Amino acid sequence: MKKITNFLFITVAFLFSTVIMAQSTITGTVLETGINMSLPGASKVAVSSIGGT
Repeated sequence: MKKITNFLFITVAFLFSTVIMAQSTITGTVLETGINMSLPGASKVAVSSIGGT
């Protein structure tokens, strides 16, 4: 019983920590080259990821 309890605790702790680490925010402004005006609706993708915002 103690092994099962320890396993469940470690599993829940691992899943909780990965969910927290996944919640990061990217902020900034995308500017058009040359005129330095912002581009409305532009997407941002982190260099080391495959998802966008």
